[in-house]
Parts: sequence; C-alpha cells; structure tokens
Amino acid sequence: MTLRRSALAAVITIAAALAGALFLPGALTSRAVQNPSISIDMDTTNTTYDSTTNTMSVGTIQSSSTSGNPATHVHSVQLIVQ
Repeated sequence: MTLRRSALAAVITIAAALAGALFLPGALTSRAVQNPSISIDMDTTNTTYDSTTNTMSVGTIQSSSTSGNPATHVHSVQLIVQ
C-alpha cells in the first residue's frame, strides 16, 4: 500500500512540475518599460495629476533653474520617470 502511495505522490509531483513549467513562463514575464528616462522638472506650473486614473500630464520639462540667487533656498521640483 505504501508503494502505491509513493508512486501516486511521485506522479502528482511530476504532473505539478510539468504544469508549472508549462504555465508559469508566460505569467512571470515583465511588462515594465525597459528603457526608462528620468528627468527633473523645475517648473511645475503646467503639471497635473489625476488620482482616479493614476495619470500625470506634464508640460514642458525644464531641467535647469532660471534663478540666479546664490543664497541657500528651496525649489519645488518633480521627478519625472517616463
């Protein structure tokens, strides 16, 4: 009786391994962007975010500050990943 149970367990294990090898490769593929670009937007006035659709509209991306103030100060910037 134990030989039959061992044989049945082996068959079930092999069947599960084959099913996993058949179905998992398609399920584990990445759909991420493979070449992302990262920018810093210094002028955030034309940037909007819609939380219902999780989308962000970005105006012209300005990558440098136009301020000539040498004193320590704060800029509000946004990190854009496209």
